[in-house]
Amino acid sequence: MTTDGRFKFDLAAHLGWIDGQPAMSVTDILRHHGFIDPTWYTEEARSRGSVVHAVTAGLDQGMTFNWADLDPKLHGYVKSWLAFKANTPIEILDVETTAYHPLYLFWGTRDIR
Repeated sequence: MTTDGRFKFDLAAHLGWIDGQPAMSVTDILRHHGFIDPTWYTEEARSRGSVVHAVTAGLDQGMTFNWADLDPKLHGYVKSWLAFKANTPIEILDVETTAYHPLYLFWGTRDIR
């Protein structure tokens, strides 16, 4: 996937356009083809995922973090990510990059690359 002047993204609305036309996201495509089961989309799971994702993305970007500010129930999720990074030869090139595919005309946001 790539980014250039053809792609526009509205972060607040979580919508993307390619060449001025609405474009499907990776999540839209997965949902459309039955790969996402909405049964698991509870408010609790959404909130947990959003917080853990924000913390791990921030850590990947070099932000400081205070464990006391995080609900102790979520510590294991963050510690698991830190353990994975410590034990895996991974090099993070960028974090939270929104891009599109110029041929297939879909877009998505990479957690890390």
